[in-house]
Amino acid sequence: MIVGITGVPGTGKTTLAKALAKRLSWHCLSLSNFLNELRKKEYSKDWDSFLVDEKELERKVREKIRELEGSIIVEGHLLADMDIDCDLVIVMRCPIDILEQRLVKRGYNQKKIKENIEAELIDYCGFRFDNAMYLDGSEPLEKNVEKIIMRLKN
Repeated sequence: MIVGITGVPGTGKTTLAKALAKRLSWHCLSLSNFLNELRKKEYSKDWDSFLVDEKELERKVREKIRELEGSIIVEGHLLADMDIDCDLVIVMRCPIDILEQRLVKRGYNQKKIKENIEAELIDYCGFRFDNAMYLDGSEPLEKNVEKIIMRLKN
């Protein structure tokens, strides 16, 4: 079983993935761990981040999934741009005012905050998934974990 969790930065993906993995005793693959390894030396001022070879990221994630035994949670905002076969995709959403507060707290510049809020408004991370489960990242963590467990049982 592979569960994917995606959403724009600040919606609660990582927190949810870790809590769900712990509760179910599943493996948890965070795309950010792969990103640290795959970052190119080239820095984009427009994106205020290092560039990443997304094809190489997808290849590494697929490789790691094949290595692991048992059920896996794959989490990260770039999952929305990857072709990883998931049995369930969860898209984390968040009210804009709360999302903005979280991104400011992380130290994002105004341009990056605006881009992420726009991505949230147009559902960039969820629009391509037909049967995605949408959860509100401002809801209590345990409530969202329970919703996922109920969905997995059905």
